[in-house]
Amino acid sequence: MSQDNDKLPVDRMNLLEKIIVVIGIIVLIILSITVIIGIIILGETGFFKLFGVNYTSLYALIRFIIFFFVLDFIFDLVTTPIIKFLITGKFFLIKRMIIDGIFTWLALYVADSLMTNITISYKTEIIAVILFVFIEVAIGNKVKIYKGK
Repeated sequence: MSQDNDKLPVDRMNLLEKIIVVIGIIVLIILSITVIIGIIILGETGFFKLFGVNYTSLYALIRFIIFFFVLDFIFDLVTTPIIKFLITGKFFLIKRMIIDGIFTWLALYVADSLMTNITISYKTEIIAVILFVFIEVAIGNKVKIYKGK
């Protein structure tokens, strides 16, 4: 075997080709993150329009969504150990959904209370929390299945 056949394709590229590949990968990553964020924002906007949530501008809605997800992430740091170590036995899924629902509602309520540019009714908060909890449980079970139960 010759030494050229043992080299990886990246080793055979010149500097310009390597730069083009790196820029292409960065553009693909930025594009996929943008698409995911766009889906989240458009989904939330559609949900809020459907349930009659009042907000002053799209910028205020985006700030609210970011603030809510940051708060929800912080509350998830609290709920994960509670669910993992304190909840066992029968009705595990129902107990998990109740705890997730309480902390998700708390994040939504705090975000709604602190932001004056958006007004969400309690009925809409509860419907949103139920939707978020079902999505979180569905995604959480998929991750657990792929990890090998």
